[in-house]
Amino acid sequence: AIIPNRHWFTDVTEFHLKDQKLYLSPIIDGCTQEIISYNISRYPDLKQVMTMLDDAFEKHPALNGLIFHSDRGWQYQHQAYQAAL
Repeated sequence: AIIPNRHWFTDVTEFHLKDQKLYLSPIIDGCTQEIISYNISRYPDLKQVMTMLDDAFEKHPALNGLIFHSDRGWQYQHQAYQAAL
C-alpha cells in the first residue's frame, strides 16, 4: 500500500501468560504500519472485534475506498460485523 488509510489489516492473536490467555485484535495500516485501533480481551469474541472496529471508525470517520483485510474467522463473518463495515 502506498497511500495511508487505503488498506487495513486485522487478525486476532492469542497470547499465553502465566495463568491465562489474552487475545489481541489490532487494525494495522498497510502503508504506515500504524496501529489504527486495538483491543485486548480475555476472550476472542464478537464484542472484542466490534469494539476495535468502532474505535477505528471513530478515529477515521470518512474512509472512501478502504480495503479491509481479515482472515475468515467467525467474528469477521458475523452479520453485525459485516453491517458495521
